[in-house]
Amino acid sequence: MKAVLDNGVTIVTESMPYLRSATFGVWVAGGSAADPDASQGIAHFAEHMAFKGTQARTSEQIAQQFDMIGGYVNAFTAKEVTCYYAKTLDTHIEQGMDLLADMVLNPAYAPDETETEKKGILEEISMYEDSPEDLVMGQLTENVWAGQALGREILGTEQTVSGVGSKTLRQYADQFYTGKRIFISVSGKVDEQRFIRVCEDLFASRAPGAALAERPQTQYRKSTILTQKDIEQNHICIGYRGFDMFDPRKYAVSIFSSLLGGGMSSRLFQRVREDAGLAYTVQSYGTSYRDAGIFCIYTALAPKSEKECLELIRRELDAVKKDGFTEDEIARAKEQLKAGIIMDLENTASRMKFLAKREIYGGGERNSDEIVKKVDAVTADDVQAVANELIDHENVSVSVVGKVRDESFYTGYFS
Repeated sequence: MKAVLDNGVTIVTESMPYLRSATFGVWVAGGSAADPDASQGIAHFAEHMAFKGTQARTSEQIAQQFDMIGGYVNAFTAKEVTCYYAKTLDTHIEQGMDLLADMVLNPAYAPDETETEKKGILEEISMYEDSPEDLVMGQLTENVWAGQALGREILGTEQTVSGVGSKTLRQYADQFYTGKRIFISVSGKVDEQRFIRVCEDLFASRAPGAALAERPQTQYRKSTILTQKDIEQNHICIGYRGFDMFDPRKYAVSIFSSLLGGGMSSRLFQRVREDAGLAYTVQSYGTSYRDAGIFCIYTALAPKSEKECLELIRRELDAVKKDGFTEDEIARAKEQLKAGIIMDLENTASRMKFLAKREIYGGGERNSDEIVKKVDAVTADDVQAVANELIDHENVSVSVVGKVRDESFYTGYFS
């Protein structure tokens, strides 16, 4: 069921009457990609502040009241959305929504709490800098989309976060946490019509605001970034221009990624780890957004093994571009993909997210049956076609963290 309030707030519901719980979320369109340049990281900062107390409740009271109903509450900020969500028994949905709405709509932004939380976020940024796996992947996307919305780091920088105060946060919320940018979704044992009435009572007074403006088309830029760190392993991320989330080839990409580096039976895992013993971790993955995407290969290994490993990765990439995969491999990857999707969507939290994203992005499959049908329709030729388009060595990007060598050492394997 779907309802749109007069102020633009969109509510989508899904009843699963055989359960005894429900997961519900309040989504704000925007995320870090919509952060003002001077306040990068503010979407993430605002998400944290929702847990630091509202005009009616302290942070301790919020925690206690969720505990009193046996509920679970959390939130996350991504590049294009911020989500606050909770899970409760069906008998406590209204109390949970009241608490969640208060956190989203009425944060206190107390100056002392803001400064305390700022210190925590700055520590989080430092922790990110000390995590080579996160850093190598993050720096790749920051650089291939440098100067563009998707190139902004979700956490922001030490400089931009340091400049955010209570007043800035309140101004941000007034602009972004408005009706036309708020989406509410619920999945589980829920009285759908009653849930919509509850949401109307809680959100109807919010100003409509303006819908999120279209951003300029994101452009991929070939990039190499090397970060020297005195650590035991070198972390390498190899990136290629990917497809956006609306591209009809997305399931072919998922199958290709699964077969290339998605699990223990994948080509890269078998060749790099099992056969050659060059690395403990090697994987491939694709990430898609509204108007752009990236396809990556990641590994971490001793510096002495880099040359042999990079040569092996290049050979495997050329082999799959030339010869593709067997029908048996394609069939196996399809079953893995379908099983993963279906099992995931049997979880109320995943279904809640699935419902919301369809509304926020304005498209996508309506249910798992439609997804399965599209996965089954992918052919070996489709997978080979996306492999040849994705693996474009002339536009390869490389990010390395560790005891790095010269740029030409890394790019030379893909020229």
